[in-house]
Amino acid sequence: MQQRLKANRLCAKRNTRLREYVLKGLIRCSACGRTYIGVTRNGHSYYYCSAKWKPVNREACQSHEMGVTAVEDGAFQTVAEFLRGPQGFENEIRHRYGLTEESEASLRRQITNLEGEDQKEEEAESRAFRLAAHAQVSEPVFQHEVGLIRARRRWLEEERCRLENQLADIERLSFSPDAVESLRRRFEERLARATPEDRRFVLESLGAKVIAYPDGTWDMEIELPRHVQSNMQIKHSVPESVST
Repeated sequence: MQQRLKANRLCAKRNTRLREYVLKGLIRCSACGRTYIGVTRNGHSYYYCSAKWKPVNREACQSHEMGVTAVEDGAFQTVAEFLRGPQGFENEIRHRYGLTEESEASLRRQITNLEGEDQKEEEAESRAFRLAAHAQVSEPVFQHEVGLIRARRRWLEEERCRLENQLADIERLSFSPDAVESLRRRFEERLARATPEDRRFVLESLGAKVIAYPDGTWDMEIELPRHVQSNMQIKHSVPESVST
């Protein structure tokens, strides 16, 4: 809730009186870690590192400002290309959830192997009881051996349950090309409407972030929800027409 309130304050319209800054709060300075703010002066709009516009401890960040139109157009083009594929979006979905036939097959093989190991341990426990019944082993040796076998079987059972839960998650979130295509089209339609609200919605839904470098170049990261394992990064140079 605190994060949501902070985001609401950051993106409040009273803070963007002259125009909508769609990337406000989504650009982070690689030099100082502060977020960029939108500023319009002399009829021109820019994104400034907040530590450059309002220096912290009288030390201004040395990062260059970025022209609003150029960086927003570049960001939207990057997202549109990612969605348009559908290869990019579809592959990222597959990667995020690990929904591949190989991952399922691997889990099933591991479960089968564990079941085989447990069967061997069960047979070993039965042999130990038979030996004890015929007084062929001492009581301390029997107890020690059975204790090791049962500890091993408990571990095998816990590991099997863990793998079965992973497999259940994969099956529950089974990859559906039709569902992914529908989601991709919804994002694409919202982006095409070109309203600040729709574009902001798509950017936030895709976990989009812009990393700004002091020389005026930037990377864009698209991070789908749940467990993020890797980022899609594309390096951009500042267009010549943008003042730095």
